[in-house]
Amino acid sequence: MRILHVIDPDPREAGACVLGLAADALARLDHHRHDVLIIGDTSRMMLAARCGLRPFGGIPATLGRTALAKRGLARFLHADEIVNGRYDLIHAWTMPAAVVAAATRPWHTIIAGPLTSPPGPSVSKRAIMRINRCAVRVLVATPQLHRDWITVGVDPLLCTSQIPGAGVDRQRIAPENRTLLRSRWGVDETTFVVGLVGEPQSRVDTQTTVMAAVRVIHTGRAVKLIVHPGAGLRLAATRWVDQLGIGDLLVVEDDLAQPWTVAPGLDAALVVARSAGATPVRHSSCGLLAPLWMMAASVPIIAGSNQPVADLLEDERSGLLVQPGDVNGIARGILRLHDDAALSKRLSQAAQQLVTSRFDAATFAKSLDDIYRQTFRGQRVITKLQTAVPPAQTAARTAAPATHH
Repeated sequence: MRILHVIDPDPREAGACVLGLAADALARLDHHRHDVLIIGDTSRMMLAARCGLRPFGGIPATLGRTALAKRGLARFLHADEIVNGRYDLIHAWTMPAAVVAAATRPWHTIIAGPLTSPPGPSVSKRAIMRINRCAVRVLVATPQLHRDWITVGVDPLLCTSQIPGAGVDRQRIAPENRTLLRSRWGVDETTFVVGLVGEPQSRVDTQTTVMAAVRVIHTGRAVKLIVHPGAGLRLAATRWVDQLGIGDLLVVEDDLAQPWTVAPGLDAALVVARSAGATPVRHSSCGLLAPLWMMAASVPIIAGSNQPVADLLEDERSGLLVQPGDVNGIARGILRLHDDAALSKRLSQAAQQLVTSRFDAATFAKSLDDIYRQTFRGQRVITKLQTAVPPAQTAARTAAPATHH
């Protein structure tokens, strides 16, 4: 089977986490031919290579916007298919990439996902209509994300809650780097280091997290917060701690976007989203992949109860769940993990076992292979002159195999 993988490694949407997910899966599916196409500039091509992918090529996105890559994708496909023939399947790993693929080749069979983050500002109603009209099969990672994407208009007949919806390869994690990481952050083993994780980074709530950490500091504990430079509300939180005279509380770490590299240096991970405000779906989630990497690295999790990872964790058994925006609840969680090493070890081991049993990279690759084969056997074939089949008709038609040309 010849598959084109279109990936938009936009750090505001998913970034390195999706690149790592794709690299680990495709390395195990070498019985198919995979052509990886990166949407973005040279820096994104280099990021893909660092994450383990070997891009077949790249196409530019004007002003860094994936939606403006349509013409480049059309030219690439036209030139490639003249020589090599039509792709059996197009797999877009993010929704913006899927929208571009659907706009460029609506008569192709397209898969989107697995989506590990909720709808973002770049996904408009018009984009969702295009996904439905072109009958793009949408894979989502958890029931919470399934509800979020259906809420914004994705046809329920096209939206599949894929289990497992993601996979992590623990071989990427290097526990021996703990000393090096903590030295770089300027801390020793007497300091409790907490990472604020999520993807996209702009949705994590630095301000709420800092308020909780300040409460912990006032009890006499030594705490550091590791945050990404693009973390939500980071600048406001930085100004506040500077005014309090504890500016060294925050450590800015760009590598947090590649959570497998920094996880060994952390004592705990926080998954806390910004306030929902007037758009509860678009800003309700920090995504799933980054917390999964923390769990795989045996880092205990404190998560908001409205996060996708909360669908997987059991409170007090494999993680600590807090109410959204509960500053005191977050502070209590940090204190408990700081003071109770046995609790921290028990939670982290249970979380690691959960990831190993359900979200291993090999298990995810097999699940993805099954989806490729099912989609290929039941794919529709339409011509350029035809309009895309409505979702309801497509869902009924894919129940029976169709002849592939």
